[in-house]
Amino acid sequence: MKRLITSLQPAFSACRMKLAALALICGAALSSPPSGLSADLNVPAQYPTIQKAVDAAADGDMIHVAPGVYVEQILILRKKLTLLGRPGAVIRAQVGLTTTLKRNDLPGSGVENTPAVLAAAVSDVVLKGFTFEGEHLGEAFSFSSYMAIVFSGTSGRLEDCTVRGFRNANTLHPFRSFGFAAANWAALGTPPLTVQVLRCAFADNGTSVHVRGDDLAPTQQRLTFTIADNTISGIGPTALGPQAGIEIGVGATGEVRRNTITDHFSTVIGDPASLGSMGIIAVDIWFLFHVVGSPRTLLPVLYENNTFRANQHHLVCLKAKDSQAVNNTFQGAGNGFRPTGIMVSGDNLLISSNRFTDIPTGITLLGNAPVRLWDQNFGTTFGIATNPRLLRNRFCNVTTPVNIEPPASGVTQEGTLVCPFPDPTLEIAPAVILSWPAYSEGWILESAPTVNGPWTALTATATVENDQNTIAVKTESEQRFFRLHKP
Repeated sequence: MKRLITSLQPAFSACRMKLAALALICGAALSSPPSGLSADLNVPAQYPTIQKAVDAAADGDMIHVAPGVYVEQILILRKKLTLLGRPGAVIRAQVGLTTTLKRNDLPGSGVENTPAVLAAAVSDVVLKGFTFEGEHLGEAFSFSSYMAIVFSGTSGRLEDCTVRGFRNANTLHPFRSFGFAAANWAALGTPPLTVQVLRCAFADNGTSVHVRGDDLAPTQQRLTFTIADNTISGIGPTALGPQAGIEIGVGATGEVRRNTITDHFSTVIGDPASLGSMGIIAVDIWFLFHVVGSPRTLLPVLYENNTFRANQHHLVCLKAKDSQAVNNTFQGAGNGFRPTGIMVSGDNLLISSNRFTDIPTGITLLGNAPVRLWDQNFGTTFGIATNPRLLRNRFCNVTTPVNIEPPASGVTQEGTLVCPFPDPTLEIAPAVILSWPAYSEGWILESAPTVNGPWTALTATATVENDQNTIAVKTESEQRFFRLHKP
């Protein structure tokens, strides 16, 4: 037996060496990224241009762009990518931009016809940390003008970016040059999509942010958006023409929150009935361009906790439905045609807990009014305000707090205050503070002396902030129980 073990030793050693070699081969293989995992691509260290990095990237990859000025036109087509610009990464417009989306035979209209510095179609894209410079080149691109970024049938985010100078040099028009534009046409074969514009700085653009769904399917929710925590500045007062901070078209719904929107103010008063510049306008864009015979109804939008300052018209919603303007601040307004804090038409609108200062008119509920947008007298074409609720709004140095134009109807006004406001009083009494999510529509707050009842509905009005309903209820030193009840 001893001789047998000895004779087997060389064979065993050889086998061990082979196993060791196999382990080295396996280790080398495992040290390389497995296929299917995301990779980091660097511009210009690995790729001389952003477009070359995009072309080389696979779904899930991240493209890092070093500081520098990149004068190029970028197309992202049917990819899922993240592009991160380091501080000082600038993408600059140039004369000669082409309609890259139209050139790739993508169906749709509107945004596809407009040349863009960065265009993404049928994709999922995150852009973060870039500065886009427009150089005021709008006149070089005829009627359609140009834009910084367009998402066509594309979900994703634009965050922590700066977008400036996307407009004509000598004239302004709010429906031609754009900082960021998003649309989602059903003909692209895409499902309903979501886009976010977060913590960006927009300045000196024809329109800074433009969102809409599918103009051919206005009742379908094709795009859901969040526009939050941005600073959006115009160049007013200016004689170059009208501007807009945010435009919202048909087929899009979402939230506009915590933005600061300032200085959209045109001094051109050649047509005394021209609407002029707007902080936000929600309207059927296609009707304004005479593509359809009458404006279509917009999907609901929440405007909350925004600050509007020195805009000719702060918030204009035409033929809106079920939209809400809650807890916004409106300060100052330019002259021109009926400068207003909020101008609305449509059904079941909620205008609550807003603050208006130094404005000729706080809220205008449209009826049969001579509203003109550049070339037409629309009268009641954009509908009238029906069943709006005006709750707990505050007005200081506002000549006309609420202007209700006939035949606007069904108006509810509660809790309106006009300055000088009464001195606040402090009552010391036993109370309990209750809070619950603000989306609990249809639920009733009830109280009872025992957990078994009897239950009685509370008539006190809750305040809404940060998506929470909050209410303080006196307890009169007695034991009380509370519940939310849905009949």
